[in-house]
Amino acid sequence: MAQFPDYLDVDYDAGDGEDPVDYPNIEDKIEKAIEVTREGLEQYENPVVMWTGGKDSTLTLYFIKEVAEKFGMEVPPAVFIDHFQHFDSITDFVE
Repeated sequence: MAQFPDYLDVDYDAGDGEDPVDYPNIEDKIEKAIEVTREGLEQYENPVVMWTGGKDSTLTLYFIKEVAEKFGMEVPPAVFIDHFQHFDSITDFVE
């Protein structure tokens, strides 16, 4: 298991016993995502968002930005991950 910095209070049992039916609709899923995102932004001293330019990481980037702004936190920087297999349209978008 990876070693987390001592200042983090990571609850490795959080989510035990939870099931997809515990989050039956999009509002429940968004609420849980806000909770997890806020906790991460609060606990990590230097968070950063890894971004590939794809739809999933772009949504993650947007979501983290929105949560940070909602709770008055600093929006973490984004680091572009270039795996050299992007579509031209993604490369154009990133540039």
